[in-house]
Amino acid sequence: MKPELAVAANRRALRRVASLGFVQFFLCLAIGISRVAGDPVPEVSVIPKPSRMEMGRGRFVLGRNTVLTVVPGTEATGKQLASLLRRSTGLPLPLRRSPAAGEAGRADSIQVTLSGDAAALGEEGYQLEVLPDRVVIRAASGAGAFYGCMTLRQLFPPALESSALQPGVEWSVPVVRIEDKPRFPWRGVLLDPARQFIGKQGVLRC
Repeated sequence: MKPELAVAANRRALRRVASLGFVQFFLCLAIGISRVAGDPVPEVSVIPKPSRMEMGRGRFVLGRNTVLTVVPGTEATGKQLASLLRRSTGLPLPLRRSPAAGEAGRADSIQVTLSGDAAALGEEGYQLEVLPDRVVIRAASGAGAFYGCMTLRQLFPPALESSALQPGVEWSVPVVRIEDKPRFPWRGVLLDPARQFIGKQGVLRC
């Protein structure tokens, strides 16, 4: 190939590479902008999947002044939740009984109440509302309050499940509104041992 033809070919190749680079640059820029625009609303996974979940913006952060309030009928569940949270966070999280109308608007609190609509939630349903300054769990029974607390448990960082103190973790949950209740009035389980017999104690462990 003649030198002048080689130079021309090289110039065309460089122009193609340069144009491709600009296309990739603007494509990456567009993708980045779209992701930034959607980042403020996080996605969470909860098991079982709630019947209704609406994500918001912001987070509720546990602190040394956070309290956990309960009402008659949710004391045992409140104690269990407080014990779980204290174990890995090291926060005091004092447990307080909420008066009929005193604690309803308290900031920096986790409130476990029985103010839920019994007709809408049933015996085991709950509403979990996380706001930037408080968490409110509403149920119509102690069972519903328990399930609401177990859903709140899943929203915290995985380090919450540690049996030891976990320093350096921001103990926060995303702003969200969750409502759930069982789809069916019964639950069942199928044990299929296939090739071996399972005794009573083995069944109980399952």
